Amino acid sequence: MSARSPKVKAPPKHAPGTRVEFANGAVAVAQPDGRLKIVSGASRQYLDRIRGQPRREVSPRAAKAAFTRYYNKRDYKTEGARKAAKTRDRNYASPVRKTSTYLRNPGKYDYPGVDVGPKSHPKATGARAAALARGRAVSAARRRSRSPRA
Repeated sequence: MSARSPKVKAPPKHAPGTRVEFANGAVAVAQPDGRLKIVSGASRQYLDRIRGQPRREVSPRAAKAAFTRYYNKRDYKTEGARKAAKTRDRNYASPVRKTSTYLRNPGKYDYPGVDVGPKSHPKATGARAAALARGRAVSAARRRSRSPRA
């Protein structure tokens, strides 16, 4: 087994005290250890350019394609589980987005006419609510009984 050679640190690219300007307009000063310390951020023009672009509206066809792609690429044990997930998404309401935000995660957002459902997520009632309350009480008691960490 050969001994590992120690890492050789590359010499600094910039002399200490040198001002370096990045492509986005930010300015940094080179430190004696070779690192760069940013002294002023990106230029106003650069920030306006990257922030100022509103998200584009998405067509219903593109939204349907994204919805199908989202659920077809995910792993499910059975085809029935996949269909159940799609049905749940279609039936229950989530935040509605008509822009490209929807394309990023169709499972998190809804698009009108594709998966906006009339139902809201149900609240636990009766025996189920009582069981949840008991479980929360047990969990809280366990947290209180633990000794504090040193």
